[in-house]
Amino acid sequence: CLRFAADLGYEVEEETGTALVRCREMLRNVAAERIQAELRKLLMGAGCVEVLRRWPELFWEFWPELKALKGMPQNSPYHCWDGWEHTLHALSAAPPDLAVRLAVLLHDVGKPPCRSTDETGVDHFYGHESVGAELADGMLRRLKFANAPRERVVTLVDRHCLWFPPEERNIRRWLGRLGAETFFQLLEVKWCDGRGQPEEVSLPRRGELDALETKARAILAQGECLT
Repeated sequence: CLRFAADLGYEVEEETGTALVRCREMLRNVAAERIQAELRKLLMGAGCVEVLRRWPELFWEFWPELKALKGMPQNSPYHCWDGWEHTLHALSAAPPDLAVRLAVLLHDVGKPPCRSTDETGVDHFYGHESVGAELADGMLRRLKFANAPRERVVTLVDRHCLWFPPEERNIRRWLGRLGAETFFQLLEVKWCDGRGQPEEVSLPRRGELDALETKARAILAQGECLT
């Protein structure tokens, strides 16, 4: 039902929507492979963000790790929404690339267990990317994702906080380590992450990401050896 709503733009009838939430525990009787197949199609739909926003409880049924993001404060100059709304705003900017959309959905799943608040009331999430990568790996395994796409998403979650100056040597190094496709997907994830932040924070970073992409494509066009 929610896949039809996200993918085909169908409106869910009110009583049906209520029944979805009431009967959500029945998802435990559905094969993981079937849930995975519907989730993949749902996430690629133009309406996926609104479906996630309206019926989060259904997704928590098989991925309870997401539930802790709902209402999780992010008292920081870098954020203006709770963990779940930040995730949804980031996802709304994601291109129709399944690995990128999965990575954006899961990129901050490690924040709740890593959250700390300093004496000034500012929240910190030290190490959340590595914790999130471990959690994402388990979540994707639970739904029987194949190894290659699972590993790609886990890498993107693990590296989504990676930042380096747009110097050619740095770009060549990371192109070699990640491969060109994953490198550009990582830039997409980082760009989406910025869309979930205040504009005064995200705008300068978007310019840096554009510079990284331009230089990386120029390096690849020259056919330089990267490994």
